[in-house]
Amino acid sequence: RSYAANGIADWGWQKRIVGNRHVDSTFIYEIIMDADGYAMWAEPRLYFKWKDEAGKPLVKVPCWPTNGTLLGAHNKSMNWSNPFPGMYTVTGYNYTCVNGSVALGGNHYVGAIVPHPLPTDDYSVSGKWRLPISPHIGVLGLAPDVEDTVNSIPPMRT
Repeated sequence: RSYAANGIADWGWQKRIVGNRHVDSTFIYEIIMDADGYAMWAEPRLYFKWKDEAGKPLVKVPCWPTNGTLLGAHNKSMNWSNPFPGMYTVTGYNYTCVNGSVALGGNHYVGAIVPHPLPTDDYSVSGKWRLPISPHIGVLGLAPDVEDTVNSIPPMRT
């Protein structure tokens, strides 16, 4: 099976489904294949909110190290560093490491592995609609049918 993720913010048709226009949400889709293995459409399986109705972050991930190396595309190493240990600024949002974890208030950090189940996982959307699909970068991030964890779109093995 293959799955895709689609983050939504304060715009788009998916906001009509989740209601609150001030809560970032992420939909997880299953890619439905034909007998030859070609993608035909995507169906939602669940969605989750990043914040509660009061705006309090619900998703916590382990703190990022101050520096490290990741194996990137084509098996090339990518070195990175954070000059401000314990504080992370991603797309204009500040995150602070507290007691070994960072509370994320939205889908602002691409590649963060999100723990599941979350208190806001909602399976009521499962199979409620179909999206025509023509897979390419920018439409849906596809995690290939592999055993390994992937940590980015396009997928990069962890």
